[in-house]
Amino acid sequence: MDLEYQALNGHSKLMQNIPEINNLIKLISKLPGLGPKSAKRIILKLINNREELMKPLAQTLSEAYKNVIVSKQLDSTITEQEYRDYYETNKENFRLKDLLVKLRYVQLPVNYEGLASVREKLGRYNEKDRKSLNSQDYQFISSNFNDSVWVRKEILLNTLPAIRDNSEQVLKKSNFTQLQDSLGVYLVKIEDVLNPNDTAPLSYVKPTLKQIILNKRKLELIKKLETDITRDAIETNNFEIYKNE
Repeated sequence: MDLEYQALNGHSKLMQNIPEINNLIKLISKLPGLGPKSAKRIILKLINNREELMKPLAQTLSEAYKNVIVSKQLDSTITEQEYRDYYETNKENFRLKDLLVKLRYVQLPVNYEGLASVREKLGRYNEKDRKSLNSQDYQFISSNFNDSVWVRKEILLNTLPAIRDNSEQVLKKSNFTQLQDSLGVYLVKIEDVLNPNDTAPLSYVKPTLKQIILNKRKLELIKKLETDITRDAIETNNFEIYKNE
């Protein structure tokens, strides 16, 4: 008979006389792969290691419970007005660290026969031009016609290495550039530019705003849950005050 089992038997009568421990044993016994004996061993281990095991476990279970309840109650829908209100109130906190650009571009094969036509359409870019370029997209090595999305400078340079050496000249608002290397011909139209330390646009920081707003809601729900638990405990007189000895 091992020492742990002897200790278990020695504490058995004591543990049986404490209703809360009996209830805990019954609950743990219901877990997959555990029976009453294993549950008693676990409880004994926790009792003998209150500081190292029981308190951290109780705190972890409490946090897990709150997170489960909050995740079920959390409303993840954020209206455009909520985004705008938070953005306008905290705009000064959203300063850019990187240069951002809005652009459209086309990478064509060297000696592409329709170069002049593509260049004209990309620069003018009315509705007819947009449809025409999209229908020709299969002929291009790469392209981007979504000039409403802000792109970080470094991402753009990684996508189009050919403009890296000339980035200061190319990345200017309303600029149109044609470059060529061994991989192809590049037509780049810059629609807009934002510099480091400029205020970040709402569309660019929206993912960050989403996390901020949802985290704020989560904290409010946790605070309400803790208040409700405390109030219920006081009303039912189901709490104890522990003093450090």
